Amino acid sequence: MKRLVRAFLRTRWCPPWCMEAHIGERRGERIHNAWLRGVELSADPLSRQLWLDLILRPEDDEPYVQVQLDDHLVAELTVSQARAAGVHLIELGSLGGMESPDPPVPGA
Repeated sequence: MKRLVRAFLRTRWCPPWCMEAHIGERRGERIHNAWLRGVELSADPLSRQLWLDLILRPEDDEPYVQVQLDDHLVAELTVSQARAAGVHLIELGSLGGMESPDPPVPGA
């Protein structure tokens, strides 16, 4: 993986997920990023936004997922950490969407 990433940076090619609107265009400064994903947190009384982005900087060996709450950086996750968090979110969302069984009827 490291050689592949370094090859992208040396040849100035973009990873397949890059949106090609880079942060910094001079050689050695190009920062690749994917399309930013936003999730409105409607349960939050402040109606904040959770932002997720895939980033690769020249000094990085592999891309990482950046997590922001509004304009504040919350975490930088490795790709494997992001996958694990995603699986857990899907599992929790699925559990939360399950219907509760009918409560037992007293005396039945």
